[in-house]
Amino acid sequence: MDRFVPDQPGLWILAVGFEEEIKTVNVFVMVPFDSLKNGMLNGYEIGRYPDTNQFPNFNRPCGFIKVTQDNIDTRISPRYTLHEFVSRQTGHFPKFLVLRENLILKLELLTDIVKHKGHRCEKLTVFSGFRTPAVQRRRGFLDCAHMYGGAADIYVDADSNGIMDDLNGDGHVSWRDARLLAAYVDELEKAHPELVGGCGWYHGTSSHGPFVHVDVRGERTRWHQ
Repeated sequence: MDRFVPDQPGLWILAVGFEEEIKTVNVFVMVPFDSLKNGMLNGYEIGRYPDTNQFPNFNRPCGFIKVTQDNIDTRISPRYTLHEFVSRQTGHFPKFLVLRENLILKLELLTDIVKHKGHRCEKLTVFSGFRTPAVQRRRGFLDCAHMYGGAADIYVDADSNGIMDDLNGDGHVSWRDARLLAAYVDELEKAHPELVGGCGWYHGTSSHGPFVHVDVRGERTRWHQ
């Protein structure tokens, strides 16, 4: 049987039949990495990737997901959408994104754990997902797991007030709640060593509440700030 493989970048809907049941799957055809010229892709600033990096699981991306106004709200897992991981930098559509499937799986499993612990959590709030090398350079960090689509800064926000929930029930939102969420990441990685990575918890500041960084770099790394 002939197989149709789309050659145009973007979102394609794949219908998969099994016996009498048909399910649809969202499939993204990526823009090849070689389309990146002088750090720009179709007028969108990406920046330059280093030749090497410190992360065992991350290589230079093979391509970029093309994000448009029409597909930005596409569901990429039962709980999460494309929109949550797009770089926050300014710029017109289309935007471009690197995103790793094992990061999405890790967030889904972590959400399950948070719910199992008795917290209200339909999904984790993604504070920051993919960040381009250009954004990282302006932040003063030339190498970061976010650049490879394998990291997310997250917190639990069931009441939708824009900050971490009081997870430990002490009546205050603080770094202790972020530390508890990080402990759940430890629990997840013990059960799923194939998803091991970096995890750091952060205090709140005047511009944001406490949060946790989680990634799938391929080795266990821990920190807090």
